[in-house]
Amino acid sequence: MNPFLLPLDEYNRNLDVRQGYIEQTAKYISLQLKKPLAECLDYVKKETRRGGKFEFKDPEMLQLVRKGPGHREPEETTFLGYVNEVIDTNRILSPSMVIYERPEVEKSVTAEWQDDNIAARKRSKKRMFVLKQEGDILGSQLADYDQNARKIRINSVSGMRGFEGNPLFIATGHSSLTSLCRAAAGYGNATVERFLAGSRHYHSPEIAKANIVAVCTIEKRAAFADVIEKYGINYPTVDQVCKMISRSTDLYWNDTTEDAIIRGAVEGMTDLERAIFCYSGDMYHLAQYNDKVIRDMLTTLIAIDISDVPDVVTDDVIKGMDPTDLAYVNALCATVLRGSTYDRVKANDPAGWQTIGKVAWKVQQGLNHYADFITMFFATSHLPPTVASLKSIQRRVCLAADTDSSIFTCEGWVEWYSGNLMRGEEQDRIWYLATYMVCQCIAHSLAKLSTNIGVEKSQTFRLAMKNEYAFPQFALTNLAKHYYSTMSMREGNVYKELEMETKGVELRGSTSQKHILKATADLMESTLHAVNEGKKLNAGDTLKLVANSELECVRSILRGEYTFLKSDNIKPDSKKMPYHELWQDVFGPKYGKMTEPPYACVKLSLDLGNQTALKAWLADLEDREFAERMTLWCARYNRKDLNTILLPTQAIRSCGLPVEIQQAANIRKLAYQINSGFYRILESMGLFIVDRNNLRLVYDFLGLEP
Repeated sequence: MNPFLLPLDEYNRNLDVRQGYIEQTAKYISLQLKKPLAECLDYVKKETRRGGKFEFKDPEMLQLVRKGPGHREPEETTFLGYVNEVIDTNRILSPSMVIYERPEVEKSVTAEWQDDNIAARKRSKKRMFVLKQEGDILGSQLADYDQNARKIRINSVSGMRGFEGNPLFIATGHSSLTSLCRAAAGYGNATVERFLAGSRHYHSPEIAKANIVAVCTIEKRAAFADVIEKYGINYPTVDQVCKMISRSTDLYWNDTTEDAIIRGAVEGMTDLERAIFCYSGDMYHLAQYNDKVIRDMLTTLIAIDISDVPDVVTDDVIKGMDPTDLAYVNALCATVLRGSTYDRVKANDPAGWQTIGKVAWKVQQGLNHYADFITMFFATSHLPPTVASLKSIQRRVCLAADTDSSIFTCEGWVEWYSGNLMRGEEQDRIWYLATYMVCQCIAHSLAKLSTNIGVEKSQTFRLAMKNEYAFPQFALTNLAKHYYSTMSMREGNVYKELEMETKGVELRGSTSQKHILKATADLMESTLHAVNEGKKLNAGDTLKLVANSELECVRSILRGEYTFLKSDNIKPDSKKMPYHELWQDVFGPKYGKMTEPPYACVKLSLDLGNQTALKAWLADLEDREFAERMTLWCARYNRKDLNTILLPTQAIRSCGLPVEIQQAANIRKLAYQINSGFYRILESMGLFIVDRNNLRLVYDFLGLEP
């Protein structure tokens, strides 16, 4: 049995909002006034009933009720009436508050189609990984194309739900799917922050107070007490719990009055309640206040010493282990499985196959030994708070996230356990373990979410955020969805060599020249491999590399070349035709006229963004006839500025960049755009030298001249 997950029959739905309000309000009063809970509960029940001082009023609301295919009518109800209908009928309630019939009563046809495609995609992905590990690159790519095509088909259903005029349209479909995905990702990220960093989303005093009473009300005291006594867990003091709370609240607000109120609630707790609140779902604070207990547990679970493990039958040991367990075991056995598969190891490396079995056995024994501890502290009855507003969370360990993912770091745990951040067997095993544990906690959180939504019992664990990638090094930039990293594993498959993973158009798909893109890729790879090998980076060498690239660009333009200019074109009767007339009437008499469009062009940014700059440029031109022609063209098209210009490639190839344009060219902006990938890499190193206004580039910082 997986100790991070409860038995299936213990995942029970609880949507009784009113009862929860009464119990938690009574608990809060009890904590603040230091009065017996029973007395406070009687008071709350009395004063919230009809005619009471704080009469509970059920808010009115309007609901759309389905009367037939494509036909819904508005009806008045109340919020609790709406929720009670869900409870009474045991129907599905999406996070967007839409009620659906249970699949046992009416199953969606597309759901069956989705099941088939999901299963087929899973098979294709498995084949892709096996072929990749076996060195069949072509076969692996073909399998990858197949799984990706199936992914597109699966995801297309969600998109089609939102468009009328197709048979898959459902008015509430896309919003329900999106809200569910966001809720899952929200709980995933919140679970990671709480478990690894002891950080909770207490963005207001009310949220902090509400979470205190929720945890104290929901969790089972007696079972906690037994585990605490068994493992010798320290009961945290009032000061320690308040410090734990302020670790989260300090990220959002500073209010001494509210701090005092919260401290009053903490003082009203029993020692056991303080321990439950401080440690539930929070391995960070367990380690802070119980160093030896957590250190001993981690030492057991990383299974670094298997000399005491008897010979095992590996097939029997790994049979029945879920994908998350197997991914963890594979990570621990990376030296055996690197660039290989179970079948190949079993056939060609009997000792390695035995090692896998022994490691799996020791991990299972360790989990069994700590099962009650793990279940009690990490399979919590409550979920992290305020998932609906999680986009405002201040992160400590989640480096990046999307609507369905979370990328987080375990470096704090490596440093805490090993005292350094070097790559090594012990250090790697710690971040493998921390990742494994938090992924299991996420699985539990999503099972709780699924249960309250009302999914079938058999589908309780269907909603999941799998442990997909292992990034030994991860470099984050300031631009959203721009990062680069090395990948050592994917879905439990250990790669033979570290593979580069690069995200973001400026890092891998910009319009810069090929040699600059290659230099950017080489710098990312060399940087990550240097970190992997424990080498220090040389800031001077990196800055010189970037400065030389900038200067190459600037000097090329100053020489009248168009190597670094972007390509474009002018077609007949297009909006770009004024640029054709600009060349014919203004540049043509001096540099030669062009044939009629279509023809290729180069695009150049100019430093003529306002009327003042345009007039100053015209006044400074030595060729006054050219200036007069330019003035007439600006008047004809009522141009008060000239931010960009299109110039015929054929003409530029023969005569170079016109000297007049060289005077107006925004060369620094162009150098910035071309070298943007380098600047993202510098950001990841903490070198914030370049600014978006192009007032300072790297070569300025180094004191170099074009």
